[in-house]
Amino acid sequence: MNNSILIIDDEPDILRTLEMTLSQEGYPVATAIGGEAGLALFRQEPFDLVITDMRMPGMDGVEVIRRVKALDPDVEIVMLTGYATLENAIASLRNAGAFDYLTKPLENIDELFMAVEKGLEKRRLTLENRSLLLSLKESERKYRALADSLPVSLFETDEKGAVTFLNPFALDQMQYTREDLTKGLHIRDMVESNQWDIVKEKVRKLMSEKLFETTEFVAKRKDGTTFPVLVNVRPVLENNEHSGLRGLALDITERKQRLEEMTRMAKLESLGTLAGGIAHDFNNLLTIILGNIEIAEWDMPPETPSAKALKIAREGCLSATALTGQFITFSKGGAPKMKVSAIEKFLRDTVHLFLSGSNVNCAYDISENLVSVEMDEQQMRQVTQNLIQNAIEAMPEGGSIQVRAENMTLTENEQRPVPEMPEGRYVKLEFQDEGNGIPEEDKIKVFDPYFSTKSRGAQKGMGLGLTTALSIVRKHGGFMRLESKVNSGTTVSIYLPAVHHYEKEVAVVPETSFLKGTALSKYPKILVMDDEKMLRELAEKMLRRIGYRVETAGNGKEAVEMYQKALESTEPFDLVMLDLTVKGGPGGKEAIKELLRLNPDVKAIVCSGYGDHPVMSNYKEYGFRSALAKPFSKASLEETLKTVLGRDNR
Repeated sequence: MNNSILIIDDEPDILRTLEMTLSQEGYPVATAIGGEAGLALFRQEPFDLVITDMRMPGMDGVEVIRRVKALDPDVEIVMLTGYATLENAIASLRNAGAFDYLTKPLENIDELFMAVEKGLEKRRLTLENRSLLLSLKESERKYRALADSLPVSLFETDEKGAVTFLNPFALDQMQYTREDLTKGLHIRDMVESNQWDIVKEKVRKLMSEKLFETTEFVAKRKDGTTFPVLVNVRPVLENNEHSGLRGLALDITERKQRLEEMTRMAKLESLGTLAGGIAHDFNNLLTIILGNIEIAEWDMPPETPSAKALKIAREGCLSATALTGQFITFSKGGAPKMKVSAIEKFLRDTVHLFLSGSNVNCAYDISENLVSVEMDEQQMRQVTQNLIQNAIEAMPEGGSIQVRAENMTLTENEQRPVPEMPEGRYVKLEFQDEGNGIPEEDKIKVFDPYFSTKSRGAQKGMGLGLTTALSIVRKHGGFMRLESKVNSGTTVSIYLPAVHHYEKEVAVVPETSFLKGTALSKYPKILVMDDEKMLRELAEKMLRRIGYRVETAGNGKEAVEMYQKALESTEPFDLVMLDLTVKGGPGGKEAIKELLRLNPDVKAIVCSGYGDHPVMSNYKEYGFRSALAKPFSKASLEETLKTVLGRDNR
């Protein structure tokens, strides 16, 4: 396997750029202009991975994927398109069989390298698995001589399905003894009960047609525990009549976990690009709606029917804000605002809060001398809320949740709870409920966006709780694992990297009472920059109403010019509010650089519908004094302004 890559696009410049980028990383690369040329080249020589555009004359990317997959089902394909839509993503990933879906232009070239590396790794694992099975088939003639030393489960049955042979590895793996073989052990005893009918039909067909079969199912040990296996089996023939079955079984638990994790993260990354953009635009609209509702409420007696209706509308907007927050959480970018935290107090406070009012109680088992972790408490509070809510939904008649926390050190030779976990020190958190559990066929889908098994409650059918939790934990450098069995409850384990120290944070309360007793000409003068006209008008109304003087700008360039002009006058701006992302012009990130050159002491607030954008999370590093996520209320706007202006406007 030489990791060769074929790039198909109708734009020569894009082909040259991608070829140069990947060739510099050591990949053998070939290019083709258009789908027909790409297919012709693919027929001439094999490739391990294909990168194709979506919209091309003659043959689009989805058709290219289908035809390439028909030539080589194992080739991995990455769709790279400038026309990103949910329909295109579904058509490429689910219907046609692409491995990943990226949008042009790439914001970070590492996205391309990651997609290529993961695609090639998946192909390698697939071919490795096939090679292993073929090798085992080749050596079937002498397997009895090797049976005692092979780390693979070997078995034989008679024509009725009674087990006549298990090699030592299989006996140990399935927890049986040689004595059990003499007591009527049947093949159905080693298959999960709800899969027996499927296995029985496969066996019947196998024997009647004398086929060689490779299949995957769930094996059951003597103690009732289960695990996934890949079984290679064929009928044993005597005088051209079947006398039983002979085969081998591979435990594929870790392999499935690795493939599932790679696929899951690829889905999250692709969906995150789309979700982040939708959430940003939706938050802008929510800001306009919520702000105008609050303005309408100011002049309305609180007990009138209209005031009550506006209150309900405002609460609906806030609920919508929570939903867009979950979209943004698993979108690309947006590092958590990390600080060293003591986990025990955090756990007890948050669990108690989210269980309040429910018929579920909690039992804690928290180790002494629990080390601290670095985390964004607001984001991890969301994780706790989602897990507790799931547990409450799983126990409608009430019950108990076990919350555990302990230090954990993972050494090089230990089995990983999650396959890709590196060795090191962790804090392990566990949330265990007493609910009905999750069926085996649903367990592999519980972290997928929009998958839900809930049939009741406010979150019915949304399917974002565990997806959001997983995304947050991964952004903290942590790992997450779910274990569940029908009628035996569900346990979710979180592994967060440990730190060795904990410094208590001292809160600083800003001085904010600066408007009382001040002449109108002395009221703070604010410059608001936003590319949305309705948002500029809304901000101007709100700020004037609460006592500020306001001017507005439509982009970063205009804002810088207005700031410079005011700076040279007798009435400079006291504060600047800059929208982070502007269509067709420089936004807040670019504008703040120019403002800092004009005035190193400029007081600026960054605003964005991307609440998890790196600039929002680390605003001080970019020269801002604070960050305000959209949608924002009058109260949060006023408090942010007072915090920034408080010290100089007492």
